[in-house]
Amino acid sequence: FPRLESRHAAPAPIRRSIMPTGTVKKYVTEKDFGFLAPDDRSPDIFAPIRTFVGNKEMVREGVRVYYEEKPDDKTGKAMAAMWRMSDTQPPAGADAFGAAAGGYGAGYGAAGAGYGAAA
Repeated sequence: FPRLESRHAAPAPIRRSIMPTGTVKKYVTEKDFGFLAPDDRSPDIFAPIRTFVGNKEMVREGVRVYYEEKPDDKTGKAMAAMWRMSDTQPPAGADAFGAAAGGYGAGYGAAGAGYGAAA
C-alpha cells in the first residue's frame, strides 16, 4: 500500500509574539517596585525590581519598557514577570510625555528662573 502521509512532520509555523510595551508610571526606589502603564491603556501592572532585566540604576518614572505579564501568585493581579527598558527612550530629564522637566521654568517672576527673572 502506498503511504499517503508524509514521514516528516511539517514545520511548525513561526509564531512571533510582540512583547507589550508601556511606561514606568510610578517607581518607589525605597521599596524596589513600581507600576507600568501599558500602551494599550489596560490597567497598570505591578513591576518588582527583582524581575527587571538590565541596569537597575536607570529605572525611573517615564522610562519606556517592554514586559511580560503574569498573574501575581499572591493577589492574582497582573504583574511583570520580566521587564526591561525599551530601545526608544525620552531625553534625560523628560517626563512620560517627553517634555523637559521643569516645564516653563520655575514660574512667572520666580527668582533665578522663569518669566521676569533678572538678567
